[in-house]
Amino acid sequence: MPVEIVLNDISLPTPVKDKGTAICLMSELIGVLSTAWTYGIKTLRTQDNFYDLLLADNYRVASWLNDNRVEREEQSFMRRQLDIKTPLLADLATNIYDEDALSEFRCQGVVARAIGIAYLIDALAVSFLSDAKWDVDTLDIGIESLEEVSEELNVRTESIIHASRRDHILKHKPEIQNRLNSEPWHPKDDILPCYFNENGISPLSEWLDSLRDLPAKKAIYTRLQQVKRGSLGDWKVIEGYEGIKELRIHINAGYRIYFGQVSKDRYLLLYGGNKSTQEDDIKMASECWINSREIQKIRNSP
Repeated sequence: MPVEIVLNDISLPTPVKDKGTAICLMSELIGVLSTAWTYGIKTLRTQDNFYDLLLADNYRVASWLNDNRVEREEQSFMRRQLDIKTPLLADLATNIYDEDALSEFRCQGVVARAIGIAYLIDALAVSFLSDAKWDVDTLDIGIESLEEVSEELNVRTESIIHASRRDHILKHKPEIQNRLNSEPWHPKDDILPCYFNENGISPLSEWLDSLRDLPAKKAIYTRLQQVKRGSLGDWKVIEGYEGIKELRIHINAGYRIYFGQVSKDRYLLLYGGNKSTQEDDIKMASECWINSREIQKIRNSP
């Protein structure tokens, strides 16, 4: 699967004191980007035009790119190898726009939209090493999401992989390679499987096949890919139904994927629906969950 880089838009809130410091900051950043590039991450997304970013007084990235004090290899890397996309949401799916519009993202107590986009697209966030607080290999994000149907405000915290030095990229190498090599989620996925009944039918798979809301379908598949990698995102326990939980996907009709937890890090996907059919959908998911355990008992019996 493709992996991208998103530049943390709050890691350089004001220009630095002089051009020499700016050159050092850019050199560190290029080291991070070029190391990620060798592992297969080719695209950098930025909030605004990266070349217009003011590094120091009267010294933008475009100035750095033509400064004869800068290592030519660094300038050449940016000119010829790095794929830069501006603005952040360029060419992304509709569901990313929707989630971005319905959410506020904060990091270190500051609104951080770019880091939020990094979370939504499973990207690697990178920062200028302008402050010791960015010298970390993960970032916690506070997310406030407005549910589109009920207008309920959901608050949660997520973590994303992050780098401001080469060492951070090296630490994340196994996870980056896993993301690059992982297969997209499908109903018979070994890591995140669906429930199949005695006749070999998956109610969730049938529901997904029947779904005509294509942006929602894409959002659901993207979300299941994230869960497959270990990030549940926005979810909650269904009260009154033992073992049943729901993933909440904030797009259009307000979609839900119901699941049961088989073990500490393993889940079974049961059924799906939206807010308008939630009561019946939960009952169906509960039936699937109960039946799955009966099937497992039969398989385990001598």
